[in-house]
Amino acid sequence: MSSRKPGEGMNIPWHEWGEETFSYAQENDIPVFLYLFVDWGHDQHRFELNVLASLEIRDLVRNQYVPVRVNSLIRPDLFERYNQGGWPSICCLSPTGELLHGLSRPTFDQTRSMLEQVAPYYKEHRDEIRQKIEQAGAPGEILFDEVERPNRPDESPLQWVKLDALALYDRKFKGFGRFPKSPKPDTLQFLLESGDDTLAVPAYETLNTISQSQLYDHLGGGFFRYCDDEAWRFPHTEKLLSDNVALMEVLLDAYRRRKDERYEQTANGILQFLENNLGDEETGLFFAALDSASEPGDRSSYYGWSLSEIVEVLDEPTSNVVAAHLGIEPGAALPDGSGRCFPEIRASAEQVALQFRQQVAETVEHLAKGMTSLMQYRSQRPKPQIVHVFLTAANARLMGLLAEHAMVEHKPRSLQRAFEIADLIWENAHIEDGGVRHEIDGSASPLFFADQVETVLGYIRLYRAAGRGKDLVRAEQTAHDILQRFVGDNVPAGFDTIAGETAIGAEAIRFMPFDTNSRWMLAMTELHIMTEDETWREHALHLAEAMKSRVPRYRLINSTYGRALARLLSPPPVVDLITGDGTGEMRLELVRNAPSEVQIRAFDPDQVTPWTPVERYPSNGGSGRAALIVEGKRKLLTSDIEEVLETFANSTASS
Repeated sequence: MSSRKPGEGMNIPWHEWGEETFSYAQENDIPVFLYLFVDWGHDQHRFELNVLASLEIRDLVRNQYVPVRVNSLIRPDLFERYNQGGWPSICCLSPTGELLHGLSRPTFDQTRSMLEQVAPYYKEHRDEIRQKIEQAGAPGEILFDEVERPNRPDESPLQWVKLDALALYDRKFKGFGRFPKSPKPDTLQFLLESGDDTLAVPAYETLNTISQSQLYDHLGGGFFRYCDDEAWRFPHTEKLLSDNVALMEVLLDAYRRRKDERYEQTANGILQFLENNLGDEETGLFFAALDSASEPGDRSSYYGWSLSEIVEVLDEPTSNVVAAHLGIEPGAALPDGSGRCFPEIRASAEQVALQFRQQVAETVEHLAKGMTSLMQYRSQRPKPQIVHVFLTAANARLMGLLAEHAMVEHKPRSLQRAFEIADLIWENAHIEDGGVRHEIDGSASPLFFADQVETVLGYIRLYRAAGRGKDLVRAEQTAHDILQRFVGDNVPAGFDTIAGETAIGAEAIRFMPFDTNSRWMLAMTELHIMTEDETWREHALHLAEAMKSRVPRYRLINSTYGRALARLLSPPPVVDLITGDGTGEMRLELVRNAPSEVQIRAFDPDQVTPWTPVERYPSNGGSGRAALIVEGKRKLLTSDIEEVLETFANSTASS
């Protein structure tokens, strides 16, 4: 693994994004060269070494531009504004921050051409460019970052989302869209929750495929970021906390719905990876990412295997079995000359046993022995670097999943860690003025809309799984902070940043991210279900209406909107747990066996809270009870949780 830090060796006098930098650019009338980077990634390492480190590019930047580097991990708002389709992105901006031209994953020739052309063009046409900027008006508000969708009165917004998902489904290789290919967990979750087998089948097929593909690390657990081709081969080997948390959420829900152990095993593999590689023992929090563990141009040095390496590490019977199982063969090698390929499940234990005329038990024994040996050997290779940042949004999303995992897998430590993360976020990221900061370290990191929304959802999910009242209090308080600090006066949606916190040129134009507002709609809907405060439902309905005409066409980003809208228009069943003997066991059964959209509320007649009206469930002497509520009506009140689950299942089947 390269020990070189991002930006090192480029000899470019980078400036910070800030008022001083743009004041200098405006005073000298010089365009800005913006480099959006992350702390990980094969593409970025290669770009910095082969492009930005060259003397020719260095001189072009230094002589004609004000060079600015921005870490997209720390400033996701700027990445959302200026990214050109991925990492790394480079842009030429006017001295006031308007985009003049940009590229994503550019080659040397593309970068040189852009730098050679934009600065002279700006110098020659600066008056015309300034006039266009002035005609655009003063910095203000952009309602959404998507183009308006044509009015289709014959289709509902939910129908748009379903049709878009099916239109982009890859029936041959599974997944959605072409290459480069990523799993699209929000789309998978929407399809699972649709209640439509036609839609659910593509989700299950995709989960089955990616869990066996090169996208998944079959030795160490966890998913890579994406693959180069449509058949899920040649992964980019960065592992992000956010990606793996989102996929773990989908897998746990798929397991609860189908009881297929493959989903459970893959979810467990994700958590094992997170705990072994990104978990911080000192704080209990999780770091943001694991780098690609490769030198520029070489992705396989840590995760890849050649057949000769397999034979060297394992004895002959075991090497044959493992190579056949993982598809390690010369014909599958990466096109980088290394001779290595990424493992994938090419053949099951039964198929391998048949191939080598073995008993299945013998093959399974060889596989267990071989995988352990390969992992031990791999641990001696230069290891990936950890991105040592505690991001609020990803940790908040994880804490609820940890609590659910604790229930499903009988892991008390996972529940304890979920509580620790919840308390650390409130102690170190929450501020008195309202809201949570981007990082959980007590520093003055910025406040972004997405972090607030994921914190609300995370606390609601933790409350659903564990029933700890203060987590719901925290969720509602953060939601009120969003209304006060991020939601516009004239529209019900949230802006990406706080008004007035940053106002540098074009950055002063605040806009409303479509995907994050979809998550906000979901959060308000779930708050309404949990607290029965009609104000949250009214806010969610207004937001849904405002977003309806802007649902992107043939863009999988709308799956989150579809999921939130379905939850809003068709509220899921609710189970009220009334404190008493046995309610702990009842909660365990519900979290293990009920689909993820079923909401679980905790009622304690002896502890009056805003969402616990005592008159609804008076004390009965301490015996735990559960009430099933479907479509706003109580269908059942019982101490037998199996009866609740059976009634819920029958209601779902009949509907």
